[in-house]
Amino acid sequence: MSNQASGQPWWKAHKNIEEENFSDWQELRTEDGLAYYFNRVTQETTWDKPEELMTDEEKQSSKNYDYSIVMIKQSAWVWVPDETDVYLPARKLDESNGQVVVELESGEERYVNRKDLITMNKSSLQRIVADLTLLDEMSVPLILHCLRKRFEAAKIYSAIGTILISINPYTQLDLYTPQMIRKYRNSLEEHREVPPHVFVVADQAYKGLTFESGPNQSIVISGESGAGKSLGEIFFQTSTTFLFYFYF
Repeated sequence: MSNQASGQPWWKAHKNIEEENFSDWQELRTEDGLAYYFNRVTQETTWDKPEELMTDEEKQSSKNYDYSIVMIKQSAWVWVPDETDVYLPARKLDESNGQVVVELESGEERYVNRKDLITMNKSSLQRIVADLTLLDEMSVPLILHCLRKRFEAAKIYSAIGTILISINPYTQLDLYTPQMIRKYRNSLEEHREVPPHVFVVADQAYKGLTFESGPNQSIVISGESGAGKSLGEIFFQTSTTFLFYFYF
């Protein structure tokens, strides 16, 4: 059998098609449904769609796009120090003699010393992710912004790689029931992606401990007084006990 159009054997034509369609880039989704892109070879992660994955229309649109205008608009946004929220996003309106007039998202205008401002990209405000390593930049203002938005959405757990960040909600949440433990256990057993939770950390530690000749495991819980350390320890123990009976 041969390829009538190219005159080459069918298996070579098939290989060429595979090579043509294969890309080092892979499109993934965050917990909140935002698309980001991962390079299997370089391990690079980006929010911008690589040209390899673009359609012809997207490539043409990208060429016609005036990025100079975008950069001007992006550079007009800054982080402003705030006594209550530590940092707030604001848009620069005017500047004179080292003093900058900014407008907060609430519409309030403030006068701020230029040296106290931190530049930012406004688009980064829309990317609220469960794993903070996926943020555009690992800056203190952006991390706090992401944690605040997740907390406002009743998502008290966030991750930075294997580190779990917990914010005390000072209210009862339906996150620690036996049904929830079982839900996380089943999802992790099937290698499905799950939101950050104390149960995930407990599961990882338990698996490491129960492997043949597995090393001892340590879970470090730190935080200020009232942060919820003691309650977090109880949830770890509850989850670990459940895992023991699940496996045995």
